[in-house]
Amino acid sequence: MVTFVWWILSLFGICEFTWLPIVIDTGLTVLNPMNYLDDSDAGIFTVPISAGICLFATCKHWFSLTISGWWVLLSPVWFLIAFILPGGFTLTNYLLGHFGLMTVPGWVFITGIVVDVICVILELVLIFGGRSKK
Repeated sequence: MVTFVWWILSLFGICEFTWLPIVIDTGLTVLNPMNYLDDSDAGIFTVPISAGICLFATCKHWFSLTISGWWVLLSPVWFLIAFILPGGFTLTNYLLGHFGLMTVPGWVFITGIVVDVICVILELVLIFGGRSKK
């Protein structure tokens, strides 16, 4: 909600638009334990959407991502594809850096590799963890 208020205020010229409040707002939404503990299925939709927007805003704010801000609408889809595809975050970092769309320091590649390994482990646990042991 803070994201929308910030966007509206910047449209009316009350404050200057920057991606930092969006990073903070969506990051807190992803980290909110109620999205994972609540019995409603809102977290199933809220977490990937917020995570995608948070990653996009992070890349725009700190890594000089040069694609238009309107691409933020597709960022949840990108996040889900990168999460499901083994090596998706590392591949995305490589492609954005290779085509000059974003400055990608070495630690971003390392972080992408770590996130990819965690995602693969999480996917394996979700796939094989549901089996009952008889």
